[in-house]
Amino acid sequence: MESVKKTFRITGGKRLAGTASIHGNKNSALPCMVAAVLLSRVGQTLRLTNVPRIRDTHVLADILNTLGITAFWRRSDELHLTRTRPLRRTDRLPADAISRIRGSIILLGPLAAAWNRFTLAKPGGDKIGTRPITAHIQALADLGVRVHDVRGTLSVSVAPGARTGKRTAWLTEQSVTATEILLLYSSSLRRGDLCLYGAATEPHIVTLCRVLEAMGARIHGIGSNILTISWPSGVREPKRAIRLDDDFMEASTIAVAAAVTRSDVDIVYRNATDLALTNRIMGWMGVRTELGDDHWSIRGRSSRLALIPSFSTLKAEPWPRFHTDIMSVFVVLATQCTGPLKFIEYMYDDRFGFVQALRDMGAQIRTDGPHVIVVEGGRKLAGNEMLLRPDIRSGAAMLIAALAADGSSVLHDRRGVIARGYEDLPGMLNALGANIEEIGPLFS
Repeated sequence: MESVKKTFRITGGKRLAGTASIHGNKNSALPCMVAAVLLSRVGQTLRLTNVPRIRDTHVLADILNTLGITAFWRRSDELHLTRTRPLRRTDRLPADAISRIRGSIILLGPLAAAWNRFTLAKPGGDKIGTRPITAHIQALADLGVRVHDVRGTLSVSVAPGARTGKRTAWLTEQSVTATEILLLYSSSLRRGDLCLYGAATEPHIVTLCRVLEAMGARIHGIGSNILTISWPSGVREPKRAIRLDDDFMEASTIAVAAAVTRSDVDIVYRNATDLALTNRIMGWMGVRTELGDDHWSIRGRSSRLALIPSFSTLKAEPWPRFHTDIMSVFVVLATQCTGPLKFIEYMYDDRFGFVQALRDMGAQIRTDGPHVIVVEGGRKLAGNEMLLRPDIRSGAAMLIAALAADGSSVLHDRRGVIARGYEDLPGMLNALGANIEEIGPLFS
């Protein structure tokens, strides 16, 4: 695979125009790929379409190969995951690959379903503050699965009888990853079902539920906080390919890029209901939009970027409210909107670590503790040179900020964060008229 280290030069102030088709959801791709571990018979295949070809999906495919699952790209977005050998107790997962992506922790679910004892390296991923896995561990403990952190390695053991009878698990927080782990672990339960209280409800959770239903699960309450899962006939090979949901984070990123560059852009999106709240908030920030069943039009040329008087605070909350993963790009949008806007991040204590880079470009942003910032908008940004943080979302945000700025900016992406979360985001923006040039890595 090519080097992850990239350096981009962006010429700001250029208007965008045209149509952008959104790729599949990264946060759906990883758990749905992990579901292939549930396949027990050699030759069985899980077929997924609308899969983004990003660094995280490639790394996860390498990890799955060590568990007897071979990944094959049939088309640019169609991934076949085939069991080519039985899952062996002696399989050892590559610690280096596990540590490179946060989503690797989802493997706890199917591995706890298959093995009574195993170890798993702690996952890596974005550096956006403390990210405890307490909710994951407590919910698994409800099901008789014990997880202990032993010097940076997760040691897992399953109690005798834990996979028999009806089980109930409570999530202490509405965690997406914990919900995915428990959904995948549910395949091990025999003569009973799992009732999960406090489940996350994001579109990628709904997609995983649909994949598991195609593999033989019966799931009641999809899209709600209470899920009941059973596997009356065990795991089977799905009869058809399953399409992943479109990525609302990518759609929101393109929409903000259009707004801050005062551009008219049309976004093709399969399930536009996912964007309804985001669309409303953009309207409160003075962006003219049109949301249809399968498209989202941003009319930046005729937008007056100014906050309505009643809109003073934007707080990230569990879905279906404003999502933490689009917080960073909306901070950039706020810098271009007249009026003050307070941002509150409920989950991560370093989500706003990138705002100093925006200040260096001329933004006026006040920090009030690790979870709160206030953006005094309506100030033009100036091009600058910066090193991107190891955070997918802030990397995209700074790319968008550079598009809005006067002059040229240089972004050093030492960790390849943009490639981790988006399928050629610079290429998508260039196709709309941006001037983003890859000039080679600063770091060897």
